[in-house]
Amino acid sequence: GLKMKKALPVFFLLASFSTYANTTDSLENALKTVQGIQRAIVLDELAMIYQRTDLQQLERIITQTKLLFSSSNDPLIKVYCFLTLGLYHNHIGSLDSAVYSFNEAKRLAAELRDVPLQIRANANLGRALITDGKAQAALENLFEALTMIKTHPDKKDTEWRVRTNIAWAYLELKRYQDCIRFGNENLKLMQTEDLQWIAAYSYNNVAVAYGALKQYDSAHTLITKSIQITEANGNIHTLANAYFILGKIYAETGQHAAALQQYLKAKPLREKVGNPSFIISDLYAIADLYYEMGDYTHGIENALEALKVATQFDLLLKFDGTYLSLAKNYEGLGDFKNASKYYH
Repeated sequence: GLKMKKALPVFFLLASFSTYANTTDSLENALKTVQGIQRAIVLDELAMIYQRTDLQQLERIITQTKLLFSSSNDPLIKVYCFLTLGLYHNHIGSLDSAVYSFNEAKRLAAELRDVPLQIRANANLGRALITDGKAQAALENLFEALTMIKTHPDKKDTEWRVRTNIAWAYLELKRYQDCIRFGNENLKLMQTEDLQWIAAYSYNNVAVAYGALKQYDSAHTLITKSIQITEANGNIHTLANAYFILGKIYAETGQHAAALQQYLKAKPLREKVGNPSFIISDLYAIADLYYEMGDYTHGIENALEALKVATQFDLLLKFDGTYLSLAKNYEGLGDFKNASKYYH
């Protein structure tokens, strides 16, 4: 009986928040008084809001999450704290820490036999693993989450995220036909107005897969839809991706000036989001485009900027593309000493 009594406030708390549609103010007010598991849940909700809007506020929430984590022995509190910390590390590009946090959340949630939290841990772990260049391991976690969701139909919002990331994992593994098949299946399921914001991610992924297979008309059609959705809903991360994908389609069909225009539209949005992994990829793609255009000086400028960010955040995965871009541009400029250094 005691256990039930202890757990009840959580549900009351969640019920009362859903009436406020989880507004920041109501959560911030609750944070002043709640303790224990309720506090862990409120911190988690706030972290999810602030990761999209305000990095400084997110850091304040993370400081409080760490305090709660170190002062508690309750495994349920620990699961929530690990999920919140993982979300933060993923957001700032500390992928090893993100993967570690989500793995710990997954392990503890399994011990507690808490299926909804297992679903969430698997889903988040999948996303972090893709970003960390481990898309095969990501697929295992994502399909595990999808199987669990079948028995928990109330987890629809998580299902859309999981499905979206499965298409993305296929894309990263260069399994383009699988990405198109799964992504188009997603789009069929996400026809309604309220799901357009997440459908945009699948439009992006499938467009890239079509582009990789040189089916540029199909790619162009899908990416145009994504841009319409994202310009309307203001999701700057997805919009930056969409501009970039359209730029790549133009670049591959020889329309260099049009490509550069799209890349430069994406750049300030990327900087605003602040994920170093994407910023670097964009910079060396811009550097490669300048190389194609014969503008080697601008190519070097962008590739050096990419190298600076990659070094600052120690993102080893990104050095390869950056070095190659530098080598080509220096070669174009006739600076063979630097070209040979970066090729090496």
